Amino acid sequence: MLMAKSPAESGMRPSFFERYTPHDRIVSPKVRALRSTFKSEEPIQDGWLEENLRTLLASMLSSQRALKHQVDRLSAVRASTREELWRRVNRARDYLHANLSGSICLSEVAAAACLSPFHLLRMFRAVFGQTPHQYLINCRLDRAKFLLEKTRIPVTAICLECGFTSLGSFSALFHRSC
Repeated sequence: MLMAKSPAESGMRPSFFERYTPHDRIVSPKVRALRSTFKSEEPIQDGWLEENLRTLLASMLSSQRALKHQVDRLSAVRASTREELWRRVNRARDYLHANLSGSICLSEVAAAACLSPFHLLRMFRAVFGQTPHQYLINCRLDRAKFLLEKTRIPVTAICLECGFTSLGSFSALFHRSC
């Protein structure tokens, strides 16, 4: 098996953005495979482990390159400004994830991102293709779907747990999304 050049050999310097990362189809399966191997009682061959760790790292670097392209498409002139805006918008997204069940207003999210509400709306849409409110609703609906499928919690409790204030609005949104 031929191995790709390491970042040091190719002259690139690897860097990773700090952010909440949802499961994906590229990195997550490799992590799951490694995890299940470590949990098993079977001995792990050094060659197998090194090969799989290198494959995982290559996948992670590929994912970061895709993020770098996303950052480069932002509308700021300087690369450092684009990266900072991207970090701040992701801080806003992380804030939304951390407060899914509570009442959240745009000014709170903007303050967490250190951006004005107008600038946050514009940049959030540029990065995620939707407004913070739309993103929040989708996250709450995803959480509700998970809880409905995997638990026996009553629908009303799930509705409140996911940050919806009334069963009627939750039901209407849930049926529209499915």
